[in-house]
Amino acid sequence: MSARIQIPIHADPRDFWSGGTYELNLSYDTLRDNQWSRLLESFWSIDGVYGPYIDPYTPRQAEPAREKIRYPAPTDTYSQYGIVSVDGVNIGFEVLVTRSIFEGFSVQLPAGMVVTTVALANPIVAARVREAVEDAYRSVALRMYEAMPFVIGSFDFNGECYLVDELAVDEVAREKFFATGNSLIQDTALRKLGRNPNDYEQVAAGLRWMPAGKGQ
Repeated sequence: MSARIQIPIHADPRDFWSGGTYELNLSYDTLRDNQWSRLLESFWSIDGVYGPYIDPYTPRQAEPAREKIRYPAPTDTYSQYGIVSVDGVNIGFEVLVTRSIFEGFSVQLPAGMVVTTVALANPIVAARVREAVEDAYRSVALRMYEAMPFVIGSFDFNGECYLVDELAVDEVAREKFFATGNSLIQDTALRKLGRNPNDYEQVAAGLRWMPAGKGQ
């Protein structure tokens, strides 16, 4: 990851938290309190991940004050901030937790943390950075799946959290989801959406990888 991502130089430090977000979005069936605890503790114990923090981190500035992991109550939605260290270089990110209309966990890395707006306009640079971030996200997602299996884990720029029940009844959204790919999805979810799990690479027990642009 570090060979493809370097901390950019911004005239305004606020630009680190701008430019859209590279997202890892995990959707779950209904989780109990102890399952949420296992999920969150697994994430914050990943090597190189630090936090949570009260305030967002800006590269080359002091580490914010830490706070305890917040465990969601029913109908709760909140965010906490973290730092990921890559070869000693610290990058800030935000975690979003949703336990309301649906159960979801998202990691959002602002584009400004890893590339300038001008550089992001270059398709070659944009593709290189996105690939590097998504490689890291895939490792995180598989670690999270071991702790608490999610139904769908998607990687995208300014993406969304996909819900199987919504995809099952919305043909347009379902076809877009399969056309976009770039997601991890459980065998049971594929069957519910009318697809054969054996058509996709198995990456963990009951979990398949759907490559970008090859999910049709």
